[in-house]
Formats: sequence, structure tokens, C-alpha cells
Amino acid sequence: MSTSAAWRPIGHVLVESGAISQDELELALAEQRRSGRRLGEVLIDSGRITWLTLANAIAEQATDMEPAPAPEPEPPTPVAAVARVVTPVEPPVSALPPVTVVAPSVPATTDPSGRLETVEAMLKERQRAFLELVSVTERLRANVSRLQQQLEERDAEIMKLRSRANATVPAA
Repeated sequence: MSTSAAWRPIGHVLVESGAISQDELELALAEQRRSGRRLGEVLIDSGRITWLTLANAIAEQATDMEPAPAPEPEPPTPVAAVARVVTPVEPPVSALPPVTVVAPSVPATTDPSGRLETVEAMLKERQRAFLELVSVTERLRANVSRLQQQLEERDAEIMKLRSRANATVPAA
């Protein structure tokens, strides 16, 4: 199975799961073309999806790329079923016993190099998805850190304003 045959763009996965509408996808794709940012970033920054929704969609996308399980091999045919005794029509000239012929079992042929390429392609795609998740996580941590710093600065400003307001109000 070719991995490209099962691959679905992340936007399609999100639409099919109901996380976003087709119109929201088209707007996000337009923003992606304009800004050059990744589609997931555009959708998260606009508030249309969460990080968890994106991670689940990426996981579903990666699951789609797994090759279909190989069909179960047929159990080997018992020798008794394939063995037959060849008896000459005329009486034997010599005292040789009848000949028993056993059909060789033919193993199911699989293309090892094709399977290896499929596995390698899956691993590369999973590695890309993992690196993308790591990148997104790092950006999220940086954003959280920046927001915490802004919150601390604003809390300090509020404390200063309260202390000034309390200092200017005469005691009753």
C-alpha cells in the first residue's frame, strides 16, 4: 500500500471530524497563503481549534498512513492432502515400490524492498509529525511564558495604582 494514497491533508481531517467547517478551512488556507504560517497555527491563533484538537487530527492523519494488515497466510496444506501415489498402469518391470510425489509448498511472496520503503515512508512522516508537535509545544511554552510575564507586569501596575489611590484618599 502506498502511504501517499491514504494521506489526507490536516484541513480535511479537521473538517471531516467536525472541528471546523469548510468555510473556516478556506479562510484559514487563504490566511496561510498570505502569511506563510502553518495551517494549524492559523487555526489555533484564530481560536477555531485548540492545540489538543490539532494533536488529535495529526494523530488521526498518521494513523491513516499505517499500512493495512497483511492477509492471514493460509495454513500449510497437510502432506497427506498433496501426496499421491503414482502407480503405473502396467505391472512393474522391476520390483520398485510406487513413487510418492509431494507438491512443494510455495511461500506467499512479499516484496521486502517495497514493504521496507513503505515502513520508511511511514517513519519519516511520523518523525515529521513528531518534530512539528515538538515545535508547536515549544512555541506554546514561549507564548505561555510571555503571557505570564505580561500578567506579572500588569499585576505590578495594578498594585501601584491601588497604592496611589489609597494614599490620596483621606481617612474618614
